[in-house]
Amino acid sequence: MRSRRTWTLGFTLTELLVVMGIMAILAVMTAIGVRRVSRDARMSNAINTVVAALTNARALAIQSHTPTMLMFTADFDPEGQTQQTKLVIAKSSGVFDIVDGQGNLIVEKFVPIEGIESQLLPEGIKVAGPKLYLDQIEADDDTWVTQPDFTNSETGMQLAIMFAADGRVITRNQSLDDGRNYAYVDLNNNLVEDIGSTGGSDRYWRFDEPDDESNVIFVRFLSIFDDDDCRDRFDETYWTNNWQNQQIGQTEYINQYGQMINFNYYSGVAKVVSR
Repeated sequence: MRSRRTWTLGFTLTELLVVMGIMAILAVMTAIGVRRVSRDARMSNAINTVVAALTNARALAIQSHTPTMLMFTADFDPEGQTQQTKLVIAKSSGVFDIVDGQGNLIVEKFVPIEGIESQLLPEGIKVAGPKLYLDQIEADDDTWVTQPDFTNSETGMQLAIMFAADGRVITRNQSLDDGRNYAYVDLNNNLVEDIGSTGGSDRYWRFDEPDDESNVIFVRFLSIFDDDDCRDRFDETYWTNNWQNQQIGQTEYINQYGQMINFNYYSGVAKVVSR
């Protein structure tokens, strides 16, 4: 009598390990894909928000016949230790303040436009511009500067795009005789420029405390970038209280991955530059 062969269904240990390995790889790839999609969505949201705000600021400058800026600053929550890039539309008040007590530093005061709410970019997204200040335009314009991370004791600058009454992008109030044009935004409406406890000759330009009303750096082009991704690629511990290292790392990242926004020279209309 022929015996019936019995088949057993199942995996060997080796086969099971192979299947588990494949599943682990798929899980990692899925997580990476989801993270990438999330970052792309945040960047897309930020780009659209910035372009819309620039368009609004330009329209308000034309409507009011007054120099109007879109400033990029930081909204910091000390309790939750969270921070987002804040967009503020402000116009010239026509008031000039002597802020150093010696008459050597005269700045034009801008004020937020009533009825125009500030906007926040998604967490981790920042806006950068070329480092132009202290009459050293040719010295550091290949370096990008941006909003600091206050949780990491960093320094940054408050950047802005300023529109003239005809909508063009300008870097100084053209009605002034002086070639220099320093300005700040009186965010808290206390009629003075607050610079915190910072000392040194560049204290009016350094943005290193959450409530600073530093002199604004007017630029002609911008770059939007994912600061979280930048910090994943660089060791941000080297940026703590070291502005030079911070600028080197962020500049390298922005040159490769930042999304540039430029402006038509004659009209001032913003344009997202194709990568």
